[in-house]
Amino acid sequence: MSASDEAQTGEDFQRIRNALETLTDKQMERIVVKALRAGGKIIQEAVAAAAPENDEWPQTENTTMLPQGALKRDISMRVIHAGIKSTALIQPGELTRRVARWVEYGHRMVRGGFSRVRKDGSVSGKGVVGGVVEAHPFIRPAYEAVKREAEAETKRVLVDGVIRKLRGRMQK
Repeated sequence: MSASDEAQTGEDFQRIRNALETLTDKQMERIVVKALRAGGKIIQEAVAAAAPENDEWPQTENTTMLPQGALKRDISMRVIHAGIKSTALIQPGELTRRVARWVEYGHRMVRGGFSRVRKDGSVSGKGVVGGVVEAHPFIRPAYEAVKREAEAETKRVLVDGVIRKLRGRMQK
């Protein structure tokens, strides 16, 4: 790269920096939120696709079980607004949050009260353990599988949004 090319590159970066400073906080927040939604949608779809469906047990009107496919349908995404530090939150909804945690990490089935395992390994409580349900992780593996794709989509939408806003301002 020649000295004139380096000087031109330095001028280009300075023009970009100056143009970015002309954007308001509200404009930047809109761009960031749109980018987070794009990346979060990829993760939300992957988690929903990986969520198990309970089709082994019959559904009756007196059951307290979740309806078949409820966990798949109840994966939600929302963007928490905090300016440029906004974040996308992908999680099971109110209806299935507890069940999703049990499926993801496993649990002990207890009847007749509660039963807790203390840090030292001893058990407290009146409940009788009827069995242990092994963990069937679906949230973390789905996230890990699409993490790079979601990051790339977030970056793409972010850069596109900034470029669109700066198009006219770069010429000045």
